[in-house]
Amino acid sequence: MRTLFVGLIAFCLLSALSIVWIRHENRVLLPILYERYAQRDDLNIEWRNLLAERATLSRRAQLKNWASTVGKMNEPDRDVVLFLKKQSNDWLYLEHSQ
Repeated sequence: MRTLFVGLIAFCLLSALSIVWIRHENRVLLPILYERYAQRDDLNIEWRNLLAERATLSRRAQLKNWASTVGKMNEPDRDVVLFLKKQSNDWLYLEHSQ
């Protein structure tokens, strides 16, 4: 009977110590987990931005390819292009590119 009592006391002590240890680990690891969540969210935002950029660049390349092949359009020579620049609040002047 005495050994059963000692065994129950030892079991209760080990159980209490394990609960304390697990709660301590939880308190230590929880901020690390939230930090990882924040990193994940930042990486997901960056990934979405990269996908959008790739789609934009791909679409521009497709349009340029289509314009040159199907539409028979080409970029004009640099000496033919005129740029408009704002000189004052009311007037624009032409500048010949060089």
